[in-house]
Amino acid sequence: MRPARPFPKGASQQLAKALKQARSKSEFQRIQCLWRRASLGLGAAQVAQAMGWQPSSVRRLQAQYRKEGKPVLPAVGRGGRRNQNLTVEQERQLLAEFQARAESAAMLEVSPMRRA
Repeated sequence: MRPARPFPKGASQQLAKALKQARSKSEFQRIQCLWRRASLGLGAAQVAQAMGWQPSSVRRLQAQYRKEGKPVLPAVGRGGRRNQNLTVEQERQLLAEFQARAESAAMLEVSPMRRA
């Protein structure tokens, strides 16, 4: 097995500070994953076992940190409108027409909305 690539100098202290400033559980775990490697010198398999992660996830995060540095620390959620058919503005315009009809009538039919 090849030797592990070293982290940047001062990474251990930087990550220790970042642990105290973590805003969410996922961000804390990401930082802790890196801190265990930088401070304790644990391998990816050991870090993964301690954290309940897969070794490939640990290696990927560590490689990303070596390449990009501090910007990889905050956890980025998936979020987003992956299945959208219209932009938010187009959707607002479309629904505004039906909202006007709904306010004037007691009942609103869904089938014309689906066709639109």
